Amino acid sequence: MLPTQIISVQPKDQLRYPRKIWIETQHFLPLKAEAYNQDGSTLDQMMFTNLQLVSDPAADFGVTNAKDLQVKHIHATQAEPFENASFMLKNWPAGFKTVFFMRNSLEQSQKSVDHLLISDGFSSVSVYLGPKENDTVEGLHSLGSVNSFSRVIDNSQITVLGEVPVQTVEFIANGITLR
Repeated sequence: MLPTQIISVQPKDQLRYPRKIWIETQHFLPLKAEAYNQDGSTLDQMMFTNLQLVSDPAADFGVTNAKDLQVKHIHATQAEPFENASFMLKNWPAGFKTVFFMRNSLEQSQKSVDHLLISDGFSSVSVYLGPKENDTVEGLHSLGSVNSFSRVIDNSQITVLGEVPVQTVEFIANGITLR
C-alpha cells in the first residue's frame, strides 16, 4: 500500500510491447511491471508483494569490509566486436543497438555458438547462431511475453529470442544472412 507513480510506455511501432511500470515515490523503486499484447491484454506481470528497506544492506550479508564487495569474474569468455560474427543482421527495429557479441563453445562438443544481444534500452533480443543438429527445431515458439523464432540457413541454425512481439523475432530472423 505504498504511493506510486504509474508510467505508461507506448511504443511508436508494433515491434515492442506496451508496458506499465509502478514506481514507488519515496525511493523510486519499481514495484510492479506489466507487458501488454497489441490488443491490450496482459501478457505478463511482475510485482513485489513485500518490501523492506534496510539502512546497511551489506551488513545483512555479513560484509564488514569493503574489500569483500569486489566482484569476481567467473566467465572466461570475453565480448568481441560484432564484425567477428559469422552472420549479419539486415533487419532490426529502429532504436536497437548492439549490447555485446560473443562466441561460446558448447560444453559437450567442440562446436561454437555465436550470441548477439541487441536492445533499445528497454526490450532485449538475443540472436544465436550454431551448427544445425539432427533434432533441429524450426519455427515460432512463445511463452508469455517471450517469443523465439528459429530457422536453418545452410548447415547453421539461427534462433532469435526476446521479450518482444512475434513479428519482431520473425523480422530479425528473416533478415539474417551468413558472412
